[in-house]
Amino acid sequence: MADTIHPAPVELEAAIGFQFRNRDLLIRALTHASHRGESGQERVPQADNEQLEFLGDAVLGLIVSEYVIRMCPDFDEGRLHNLKTRLINRTHLAEVARNLRIGEHMVMGKAEDRCGGREKDSVLANATEALLAAVYLDGGIEPARRIVLTHVVAGEDMRALSTAGMNNIKSSLEILARQRNLPKPEYSVRAEHAGYPQEFVAEVRVGLDLSASGRGKSKKNAEMEAARNLLLRLETAG
Repeated sequence: MADTIHPAPVELEAAIGFQFRNRDLLIRALTHASHRGESGQERVPQADNEQLEFLGDAVLGLIVSEYVIRMCPDFDEGRLHNLKTRLINRTHLAEVARNLRIGEHMVMGKAEDRCGGREKDSVLANATEALLAAVYLDGGIEPARRIVLTHVVAGEDMRALSTAGMNNIKSSLEILARQRNLPKPEYSVRAEHAGYPQEFVAEVRVGLDLSASGRGKSKKNAEMEAARNLLLRLETAG
């Protein structure tokens, strides 16, 4: 990345415990799309961290999925999914980024910087995923796994976290809908008799255009799964 004049942040390498062989990957992971756009240069996908964010999301999902299954072998799929979602959501990843001081090392346009880009949850979470992808491309899955286990899941009480999520997921959806001036979520549930044990399918709607479905062995679990899926969709859309 010849247009980048910023030195590779060795402090961040020390914080994550990984030294890059290809430091261009590290710089790219920390380069926000606003940087190239503001400089007047044509924006190309390889010049900022958005492609790396895409890859990092997959790497993070794999590592966290493997971890929660290993740590909580008695959890069913719904509870595992809920736990994984809480560990990789935007708010949590942004907090990881703050602990690692990623924002201080980011390269971004002046306008984005003035608007508080270095502290935005979305920017920081995306940079965390991009950084993980850069580590994966430079060193493989093992150093990426070490970083996730040390900085993303370390110290989290898996069972307490999953239980809190199951209890609060419908309330969280209702609060987010209210914050965005959307109608109150409405649920509908039907039973499916194709197999045994009996399974329930729930749908949650927020207005006419936003909906999601979920399955569970009880009406409550199906509703929570539907709420979780819609909440994740809304959070991802920002």
